[in-house]
Amino acid sequence: MDIDKIDYLITAIKYDKKDQLFEKVRTHEHMDDHAVGYPYPEERDRVLENLEEGCFYATLISPDDDQFDYQVGKKVSLVEFEGEKFIRTDGEKTNRDYLENVIIIQDKIP
Repeated sequence: MDIDKIDYLITAIKYDKKDQLFEKVRTHEHMDDHAVGYPYPEERDRVLENLEEGCFYATLISPDDDQFDYQVGKKVSLVEFEGEKFIRTDGEKTNRDYLENVIIIQDKIP
């Protein structure tokens, strides 16, 4: 993955009550190879719009929860299945959002 092309990085996700679609994600603007912007909550609809407009999202993961050592994970893509749009990192055509190795938050996205 070409890191220079990344616009936004996702570090956490909050799913809906059905655990099918996410409500919000924690997003960081990609600044350069070694820096990201402050985190902010982003609604699912906005992520969909940005992906449709050509913005490049990727996940940002920490291999160890106790470390502040993040690595760029996988590209986030828009997948269509049965006329609906889903946001996924694995490209699988199914009726749910899925971002591999991203922290799942049960409460509010800070």
